[in-house]
Amino acid sequence: MRFRFKETRQLKTISLNSALSIILEEFGLRDSLVIGKVRVKWKDIVGDLMAVHSIPDRIFKNYLFITVDHPVYANEIALMKELIVTEINEIFGSNEIKDIRLETKKLDWQKLSSKNVNNNSQNSYKL
Repeated sequence: MRFRFKETRQLKTISLNSALSIILEEFGLRDSLVIGKVRVKWKDIVGDLMAVHSIPDRIFKNYLFITVDHPVYANEIALMKELIVTEINEIFGSNEIKDIRLETKKLDWQKLSSKNVNNNSQNSYKL
C-alpha cells in the first residue's frame, strides 16, 4: 500500500464496488482477476475438446496468451481467434482483450490440476 503524502483527502464515502476497482488497479491485480474469470469460462468459450488441450495462461498488454499442447489445436484456436476475443470482451463488457497469442508446449496437467486443488482448498473456510 502506498502512502499519499501532500494529497488532499476525499472526505466522502465511496461504494465498495469503486473501492475494489481502485484496489485492483493500484496493486496490479486486474489482469489476474480477468485471467481467472477466463479460465472459469474457458470450456464454454472454446468447447470441450479445445478446453482439454489448451489453457489461458496470462494477459500482458491486453494480449491473451494461451498455452496449447499440440500444433493442431493451436491452429484451430488461431482460426477461432476473432470469435474468442469477441466472446471474452462480451463477458467483461469492455475491450479487455485485443488479440490472442498462442504458445505450443507440453502441459503438465497433473501440476495444473493440483494447483487448482490447492487454490480451492486455500479458499474454503470452515465454520
